Amino acid sequence: MKYIQLMVCCLALITVISGTASAQTITLVHNNRTSFPFIIINESGQTDAKKPGAVVDFLLMVGEIVGVEIEFRAVPWANGLDAVKRGTVDGIFQASYTPDRTKIGVFPMKNGKLDRTRRIQSMGYHFYVPKGSTLRWDGKKLYNLDGRKVSTIEGYSIINDLQKKGIPYEENTSVEADLRKTLMRPNHIAATVNIESIIDHLIKSHPAEFGEFIKLEPALKEKEYYLLLSFPFARNNPQLAKSIWDTIRDLRDKGEFVKCIERYTNQ
Repeated sequence: MKYIQLMVCCLALITVISGTASAQTITLVHNNRTSFPFIIINESGQTDAKKPGAVVDFLLMVGEIVGVEIEFRAVPWANGLDAVKRGTVDGIFQASYTPDRTKIGVFPMKNGKLDRTRRIQSMGYHFYVPKGSTLRWDGKKLYNLDGRKVSTIEGYSIINDLQKKGIPYEENTSVEADLRKTLMRPNHIAATVNIESIIDHLIKSHPAEFGEFIKLEPALKEKEYYLLLSFPFARNNPQLAKSIWDTIRDLRDKGEFVKCIERYTNQ
């Protein structure tokens, strides 16, 4: 009898160990620039371990519920999209939807259309100009551009919107570079266009350098952000992919994403 009990205990232990060992790990990449409070990058250029940002916290909750470990990697945005396209990573966030990006990876879909209910969040892109600028924006057209360009980040989807409106632009690798160029080359760069929360945080946290910027209303574009999964991952793990996207929707609808944001903003 003792022998049987011992065997049962051993089998149970083996099952637990086996289950732990076989827990799937997925690799997700994100931009290597701080986007407070959503993604926070430390001095080594990677996600901050103690306070990685609201979106990272939120996705860790998603991973815990669906039963996967998530490895996060911070990379330049264009490089991250390329890694997803090549299938060397499992996904990228925060990716806004464009038709071209459906050639890179898989967005959450329903009946052949983008399923907006399974987004991570929504954010707005705004023009920012130095105080005293004559540039004006009425929601449809920029006035007093006078042959100048606007500046934005390489690979950002807002570039498509600038092209559609015929607004000349140039691309940079960082938000800080955008802001500095706008200040240092006013005859060449009239404004920077970027995600509202990112610029607002930089203005607040670096007032001596960026405090002269003001935001033009209304937003150029309101965009929704998704977890874009690689073709190999979605093809090989269809049920897991569905569970991840469904859990993102369910937790967001329950207010968990807002709670993640409040961890960083209510201080």
